[in-house]
Amino acid sequence: MAVSGSIVPLLMISLLAERLVEILKPIFKPFVKNWSPEKISALWKVCGLLAGLILAFGTQVNFFSIIGLPGNPWLGKFVAGILAGAGTQWVHEILSNLPYDTVRHYRSLKGASGQKKDRK
Repeated sequence: MAVSGSIVPLLMISLLAERLVEILKPIFKPFVKNWSPEKISALWKVCGLLAGLILAFGTQVNFFSIIGLPGNPWLGKFVAGILAGAGTQWVHEILSNLPYDTVRHYRSLKGASGQKKDRK
């Protein structure tokens, strides 16, 4: 099955959601200073998920469209929002689990400037 969309919008809303949570942390810090570390961690996770969901629905990023599967657009946006709200750690996990040859091949297509070389 061919991939029909770009993952870039999902990556961008993931970065935005993560950054929004980082911006909110100092704002909320005085209000949660007496909370346990577990509660504070849960608060940031909920904030991240809410930010991801709001961004996914607001920008119309549909996970099912990205991976080329038919599906309910509402559910696709919900899944995209959950992934975006989880931050960018999942991107690192996916990339770090790619076979070494795949990563090496991708890097060989890029020049020193980070742009793709023309293949002939």
